[in-house]
Amino acid sequence: SCAGTQGMRADVVETFADQDKILVGLSVYDANHEHGRTDANRWQALTVEHGKVTDIRGFDDREDAARRMR
Repeated sequence: SCAGTQGMRADVVETFADQDKILVGLSVYDANHEHGRTDANRWQALTVEHGKVTDIRGFDDREDAARRMR
């Protein structure tokens, strides 16, 4: 099932574009958590070709995601 239907949410906290790559930083959290919000940082590296996203890779570490931008 989809993370959104289970209460998982994400806020975009960073974006960076360089040529055909886009880095997106996310703060992911469980909206249904009873004991307060605990965020986890995640990053996505997107590749754009001819104005369309053709590849999305997810990373737990910003440095790994940034390396994908090269």
